[in-house]
Amino acid sequence: MSTVKVNNIKKRNGSSITIGESGDTVTVTSGATLTATTGNGIGNNALTNNSITVNGVTIALGASGTIPVVDTFPTITAATTIAPAGGTTTLTGTNFTAQATVELFSSTGVITEASQVAFTSSTSIAATIPATAAGNYFVRVINNDGGAGTSGTALLLISDGPSWQTAIGSVGSANAGATWSSIVLTATGDLPMTYAEAPGTANALSVMGLSLANSSNTAVLTGTATTPASTTTYNFTIRATDNDSQSTDRTFNVTINVGLTGGTQFN
Repeated sequence: MSTVKVNNIKKRNGSSITIGESGDTVTVTSGATLTATTGNGIGNNALTNNSITVNGVTIALGASGTIPVVDTFPTITAATTIAPAGGTTTLTGTNFTAQATVELFSSTGVITEASQVAFTSSTSIAATIPATAAGNYFVRVINNDGGAGTSGTALLLISDGPSWQTAIGSVGSANAGATWSSIVLTATGDLPMTYAEAPGTANALSVMGLSLANSSNTAVLTGTATTPASTTTYNFTIRATDNDSQSTDRTFNVTINVGLTGGTQFN
């Protein structure tokens, strides 16, 4: 069997051109087009590439088959809580793309669009939300290719953080070496409320001989006052954390008195 390579063939008026004989191979150069006249054709089994492959599925020319569609729509699985004054929520999920947009849907159908969206990865984006009423919101992500997905639940919570009810400043005093009267600190918010010393506090509670216990959504400080060299006022910071993992810090102080425990009058 021979191979015939033909370039730049032009059909003459009133004539026809036959290339090769039965069993020969005709090669069409790159960029050229081989066209069969009406009523003629080229059998699929005569072609070198007689099938196509789409999304991993190979189908013979002239045959039929099922080609799976790859779903690249975004999904949203989690969002971090923000305050009604606005803030940035981190969304986690799948199939996020750069230049995506984010929308929030309330239970009443009100739509709030994020003012800015920062792309971190295909599984994480950060959306800056303007001031929005407190509540639970569905989240919709629209990729720059038009693919969109909405969370299956109202997973974004917009909520105020804890609000301290105990005033800032002094909350008690004790004489050196004496037992502290219980000091109760209270904040309100989404219960249950928990309390702890804030990182980087000016003085650890242990310096004052105090320890903290959580009791019925309050912080209770008890212990025995230490003995400083002289009367000293100590500052300390307590962090209140609500059920939504939102935290608010407040600084208080106590005084340990050093000196006479009684009084003397001179006449």
